[in-house]
Amino acid sequence: MKNNIVKWLKKLLVLFLLTYSLSAYCQNSVVIVTGTNYIDVLTIGQLMNIYKGDVTEISNGVVSFLDHDRNTQIYKDFLKQYFNLTDEQMQKYWEKMKLEKGTRPPKFLPDAFLAKALITIKGSISYYYENKLPPNVTVVKIIK
Repeated sequence: MKNNIVKWLKKLLVLFLLTYSLSAYCQNSVVIVTGTNYIDVLTIGQLMNIYKGDVTEISNGVVSFLDHDRNTQIYKDFLKQYFNLTDEQMQKYWEKMKLEKGTRPPKFLPDAFLAKALITIKGSISYYYENKLPPNVTVVKIIK
């Protein structure tokens, strides 16, 4: 009887851990969003070029990237999920680009202003956790 209870508790624990892990993963899924109706699909390459500032126009109009503060977890999750980079790697990239070309990273806005800026600034894109989307934004499909 005691062995059956121990086996049952182990199975319950495994089930709980799997459920919790899946829930945590889903909550941290970062999606690219826009307040502009003409940006609906981007490739990873296009996203990277927009983020780096190499591309400021796409076929339907202007495009710019609004970033979160680099000290936030969502910034780190975005870099990892879309570019497979760490914060440190991205900072080294921006330091190099600043020296070589005078290029600066995307402008970051405090979270309180970012959602409004997405709607106000034509062609702007950013990222949010999928389960914390602000109103009036559209998720952009990213093709890998």
